[in-house]
Amino acid sequence: MGLIVNGGTAIAGGTIAVTVSDSVASNNGASDPSRGAGFLAQSDVGQEPVRLTVLRSASATNPSNGILAFGANARVFVNESAVFNNASGWLAQSGAVITTFGNNAVIGNAANESAQTSASLK
Repeated sequence: MGLIVNGGTAIAGGTIAVTVSDSVASNNGASDPSRGAGFLAQSDVGQEPVRLTVLRSASATNPSNGILAFGANARVFVNESAVFNNASGWLAQSGAVITTFGNNAVIGNAANESAQTSASLK
């Protein structure tokens, strides 16, 4: 596994907010794209909200997902980053949201390269 941010570990009433900058996540996760990722935010109903920001970073050559957001309380923000050569590029499942600022390189992945929720830089 790469970096995992899990909402099941917080104190009740809080939000888990993590920023990753100028980092590389490579060769992480299982070969099954439903398991693991270079960067993973996971939080479902009844767990603390998770907010993961990936800034100027790369998730490459992972046998699973480059970036995975899973669960209704998980949100990932991606800015100036690369998601390259993974089994699955970026994937939001089970009500999770991945937000991009439109300035990322998502290419060369075997699946899941489609556009995510977009936001404008301010």
